[in-house]
Amino acid sequence: MSDGILIKDIGVTGSDPFPCVDAIAQIYMQKNMSTVFASIGESKSCLADLELAEPLGCPIFAAPVNGGAAWAELARVLKAHKREPENSVYPFTEQAESKWILSKNIRIQESIPWWTSGEIDVSGQKIKTTDFLEWTTAICSTMKLNGDVRIDILKVDVPYELERGILMAMLQAGIRPGFIMVKWGKRPNDDVPTTLTAGHLQSCGYYLIGKTENKFLYYFTDNDLYMSCEWEDMTVQNPIIKTIIDRIKYSKLEAVGPNVRNSTTLSPNREAGAASGSEGAAQSLQ
Repeated sequence: MSDGILIKDIGVTGSDPFPCVDAIAQIYMQKNMSTVFASIGESKSCLADLELAEPLGCPIFAAPVNGGAAWAELARVLKAHKREPENSVYPFTEQAESKWILSKNIRIQESIPWWTSGEIDVSGQKIKTTDFLEWTTAICSTMKLNGDVRIDILKVDVPYELERGILMAMLQAGIRPGFIMVKWGKRPNDDVPTTLTAGHLQSCGYYLIGKTENKFLYYFTDNDLYMSCEWEDMTVQNPIIKTIIDRIKYSKLEAVGPNVRNSTTLSPNREAGAASGSEGAAQSLQ
């Protein structure tokens, strides 16, 4: 539990658990099938993806890095509700036959969202990419969203530490999923490039609310520290530090009187952030 928010692991039976908000289905209850869930890469097991999408009835926009064969096999298993040994070669699809998800809701994309459209070569493997905003616009155009362009839930599990580039491209594109589930190739405290990426996430309004090993869960609060700073002020060494100090001074001036109290529930500011980040998806995480 983090700040009154109940977190649980999903995909546990597949031996590849990811942290998730326990009330995720309630949070997106109004959207249900219109929830935009993007899963970039491919975990060792599909169960975390399926357990997240199943109660919502929403599609999974899958963007595999190593080709779409495992995801295609998953669609076949879901359609047949059985996993035939002769046609099922990927451990990724094990135990998927028990899930009630329409096979047509496994929507495999030909590219991953990135800084630019084109192709990247990673250790000799060529990976097709699409500009992050264009990629998001394309998947949203297949749903009845009245022109809305968004991602509500983003799951990232990719090799080669590509999660760093994907998340930075997301920030640059102005896309702010309500929740991000990311498997870090290297932990934020141990690797400088990952430190920078995680730091940018949290400075741009994301709140780390869950961890399972190197899989982190972030929640968008819309409390963007960068946007609060004056970046042309030559009188201070670090505008972020000045902004934080100013906020502390202001809060002390405001927090006067017997009615001031601390709360372990989700603050109104964070509730407003979730609504802003994914069109009112998270009204409350209490």
